[in-house]
Amino acid sequence: MLRSSKGFTILEVMIALVLLAFGILALLRVMPVSLQASKRAEETTIATLLAQQQLEKWRACDKDPDAGATSLGSNGSFPAPYDKYEWSIVTTNIVTDVWVSSVNVWWPVGKPREEQRVVNLTTYMFVFP
Repeated sequence: MLRSSKGFTILEVMIALVLLAFGILALLRVMPVSLQASKRAEETTIATLLAQQQLEKWRACDKDPDAGATSLGSNGSFPAPYDKYEWSIVTTNIVTDVWVSSVNVWWPVGKPREEQRVVNLTTYMFVFP
């Protein structure tokens, strides 16, 4: 006598649950790495935007870039909520009426703050006499 099967056996259900558990565990192991990468990307984006902001302040002094760099100072930190980021700027007159400015923005990484990450932006400006 043949029996028609309309459902799953207990063995099939248990195998499916074991496979599902392995899949969930694999996803849970990847999650911290993904969150860490997301945090690093966020910090790098913020640092890049802050460096761009400093370069734009320097470029706003297009009649005298040296005076612009002097008025900005050569280094500092940003106000809250970006107070963990610090910056430095180096401005050089490479040839007559051509200036180069390089901004570094860095921030500490990790709890003991042993490591720092750095973003560097460099731009050139021609000053019309």
